[in-house]
Amino acid sequence: MAAEYSRELSAKVYAGQCRFARLGYKPCGRAGYALVRELVDEKMQTRRVMKKGERKYLLTDHIRIRPGDPMEIVVVKWMFERFLEV
Repeated sequence: MAAEYSRELSAKVYAGQCRFARLGYKPCGRAGYALVRELVDEKMQTRRVMKKGERKYLLTDHIRIRPGDPMEIVVVKWMFERFLEV
């Protein structure tokens, strides 16, 4: 009985994480190069850009990833162009 409950709970948690990923939310971790973490409320309104190491505190808020510094974006585009040239 306990094993079946654990399997069902695991499936529900996985489905919830997939749904959040489809909505554009990032569950945890650092943002990659040229990306920033953006704190949004339950209405998808931007609250602020989060600093490195900063955490969210409200359960109704979520974190989205969006493009960051324009100079870093230029570097990433240059890297992909170089890759395609080879």
